[in-house]
Amino acid sequence: MLAIKSYGFGYDIDNIKEVEEHVWKNYTPDQINMHVATGDNVMNHMTIYRGPDEQLDQLIDSCDGAGDFQE
Repeated sequence: MLAIKSYGFGYDIDNIKEVEEHVWKNYTPDQINMHVATGDNVMNHMTIYRGPDEQLDQLIDSCDGAGDFQE
């Protein structure tokens, strides 16, 4: 089942980039909304329309302060 989920990210730039790469490779642009603050190189927040995806969950968990920050 697909659901809309939101995630907030901190400063773990390398791991956040891995999340971004996975999302761009596996989801269509109409399923994702990434927010990047002015002056930042990676996303700060992501809203995604997704189903079960263990690899994405593991990548998100690898970010500092990881996990589902907001759902």
